[in-house]
Amino acid sequence: MLGLPGDREDKDIQTTRRVIALKPSICRIYPSLVIKDTPMEEMLSKGIYKPYSLEQAVDISKKVYGMLSANGIQVIRIGLQPTEEINHGGDIIEGPFHPAFRELVEGSIYCDIINEQVKFHGLCEEVWINPKDISKLYANKKQYFNQLLKELEIKKLKVVQSDEVERNMLGFKGLEAVYKVKVNEYLERKYRI
Repeated sequence: MLGLPGDREDKDIQTTRRVIALKPSICRIYPSLVIKDTPMEEMLSKGIYKPYSLEQAVDISKKVYGMLSANGIQVIRIGLQPTEEINHGGDIIEGPFHPAFRELVEGSIYCDIINEQVKFHGLCEEVWINPKDISKLYANKKQYFNQLLKELEIKKLKVVQSDEVERNMLGFKGLEAVYKVKVNEYLERKYRI
């Protein structure tokens, strides 16, 4: 669980390093939420505890997911499964809840890959993606994709959906070359311990 009382990003990352050292085969990532009628709600009301914002939780979860995946640990869930109680308008008082939290994390990773490739190879003419992964790239009403365009100072980037691109991979058509980047290879390069 990320963002528990007393935790900070560096502590969450250190905990992830310890988890990796244990060599589990699977792992789950749950950002902490303040739920009604719990000690954390009391801590929140007293000003002792403040949960991560959604953006902070996505950013930290992305790093933790990257570290776990890069070290051969399958992440089987990111974020709590929405229920009647665990949902907006339910028992959540505060915290980084989103019904598609994993998709936010993965969408942020996809945009990081595009950003890295553009910085390394220059602006590409097209980005190719498997149609089953387009929701990741366009997660949360294109939030991360639009932030990427703003950061790159471009108005438009052509995205082509193609079944010829494997799942969890992005293809790039540049001015001089065509190349592909697998998400797991990017994560291994960036986060392997």
